[in-house]
Amino acid sequence: MSRRGFTLIEVMVAVTIAAVLTLMAHSVFRAVADTWRRFDESRRHYDRMMNANRFLTEAFLSAEVRRDIGDFEGSTDHLAFDCWLQSPDGWFERVRLSLAVRQKRLVASGLPWGALSLTRDIDSVRFAYRLGLGGPGQWVPNWDSPVSAPMAIRLVRFMATTTDSTVYLVKERG
Repeated sequence: MSRRGFTLIEVMVAVTIAAVLTLMAHSVFRAVADTWRRFDESRRHYDRMMNANRFLTEAFLSAEVRRDIGDFEGSTDHLAFDCWLQSPDGWFERVRLSLAVRQKRLVASGLPWGALSLTRDIDSVRFAYRLGLGGPGQWVPNWDSPVSAPMAIRLVRFMATTTDSTVYLVKERG
């Protein structure tokens, strides 16, 4: 008696093995896709953070405080000052920049080309203003002067799971 083909049991075992291998492959590919998505989200978050830091550094280093232009107004939760920023067209324009948290975002407003969201998913901020550099200088919670700016600004961002603190130097006086 010659045997041709496979028995039903052999076919069912082969189909079961193929199904298990397919499920395992699906789990591996899903884990790889999830890891890539988390990596991409982290990269985008880092890019936004670095772009925001670059923007704020340029703004603070171009701050201009003169009685005839505008004063530097700062409190613990917002600040406003005049500075020179590059427009999307490449020109430098004087703007009255204002920074505050709105709808869980740190927003730079007063720009002629529209408000700019610098940081997302933020609960609150706290600004502090440095009186002088070096030595035992003092940080103060408010700054309101028509003729001077602080030497540096500390920005503390409070988010759901973390707190981030950055110090920005302000344009040299005089």
